[in-house]
Order: sequence, then structure tokens, then C-alpha cells
Amino acid sequence: MSKDAETLTIDGVGDEAIDFALKIQKLLPYPLFIMDMEYNFNIRLLDYNSLAEIRKMTLI
Repeated sequence: MSKDAETLTIDGVGDEAIDFALKIQKLLPYPLFIMDMEYNFNIRLLDYNSLAEIRKMTLI
């Protein structure tokens, strides 16, 4: 991934997609955000350590 990248898209809000996003976040020093297509939530991944924590916030 280039240093000037502004967007990373992972399709879906299933467990696999969220877990993948959390793994990528652990490799990066800057925050990534996860949101659904309807913008029901916009979560800063740096603030969470597990899929269970994110599931509580998204209620999906």
C-alpha cells in the first residue's frame, strides 16, 4: 500500500471483513475507519481490539 493512499475499501460488514480490517489496522500507525453503505456507523478501528467490541457498536 502506498504512503499517499487515502482510501482502502474492504467489501462487506461480515465477520471476515471486519476481522481483516482489524488486522490491517494493527499494522498501520494511523487510524482506519469502518462504515456501512448507509452511514449508520463510522467507527475508528484504532479504538477497538476485537470483532466482539465492534459488533457491539454496529449492532449488525
